[in-house]
Amino acid sequence: MPVGRPPKPTSVLKASGGFRKDRHGDREKTAASGTTVEQPAWLDGDALVFWQRNVPKLEAMGILDGIDESQLVGLATAWANWRKEQTDYEAGNGHIYRVSNAWSMFDKLSSKFGFSPTERTKLAIEPPPEDDPFEEWLKANKETLS
Repeated sequence: MPVGRPPKPTSVLKASGGFRKDRHGDREKTAASGTTVEQPAWLDGDALVFWQRNVPKLEAMGILDGIDESQLVGLATAWANWRKEQTDYEAGNGHIYRVSNAWSMFDKLSSKFGFSPTERTKLAIEPPPEDDPFEEWLKANKETLS
């Protein structure tokens, strides 16, 4: 495990003018299997709610791959377990130790998917290709320019 300060989010570095491609550019590389994540049919309750609320956001970030499905199921289940323990504790039927353990498990799994700004800096996310306005203009005016 690395020692020292956690890395600053790339967005913060860019906003402050501290982003350098030679230092921070390696955060943009990733490996992928090319498959997509599918919601398991048996997922229900709070785990299903968590899945439906968060998986589309993770997909939009471009960090999900089909191989991540079991980790995502574990994350959704950990969330559901924490919600159950928290509800039991609030009703006077649980113990704070169980709530704390359930949250620790969720927190460990959630860090793998970048559920905090600091953790997102550690993810290798391929940025979407930027559209070049000049290239688009050339394509649109190809007939005229020939």
